[in-house]
Amino acid sequence: AEPATALGIALQLTNILRDVGEDRLRGRIYLPLEDLERFNYTEADLFNCVLDDRYRQLMRFQIARARKYFALAEKGIDLLTPESRLPVRASLDMYSGILDVLEENGYDNFHRRAYVPKMQKVGIVPLSLMRTQKEGFWHSVYRIIKPFVG
Repeated sequence: AEPATALGIALQLTNILRDVGEDRLRGRIYLPLEDLERFNYTEADLFNCVLDDRYRQLMRFQIARARKYFALAEKGIDLLTPESRLPVRASLDMYSGILDVLEENGYDNFHRRAYVPKMQKVGIVPLSLMRTQKEGFWHSVYRIIKPFVG
């Protein structure tokens, strides 16, 4: 997929995963039914908030899919004009963080909304800025701190 398309897919998949519980309350399922079938997880299971190994495997699969699209999207950031790189990079980094929180929550998106807190978002922006720098001081700083911040 083209990087821009990949970013759109990654963001949408992340939204779908984040909102499973809220969508369930509205009688909606946006997860692909073929994926539910792949893990022997039914629509009834989803509407009844069954959080078992089948569901965790389904979520791991979906998160891996989203991360694959984020990785493809990441390759296109350097192709953007310099002034466009930061907003795209920051969006990618923040939305990737939602996937991390979903994992930290034990894949429970029925009862817990996965989100990146505002103060963490504030901290992500400077890191995203450093990641967009191809050379110079901030690029050097990012290379030094990268092992500690992911």
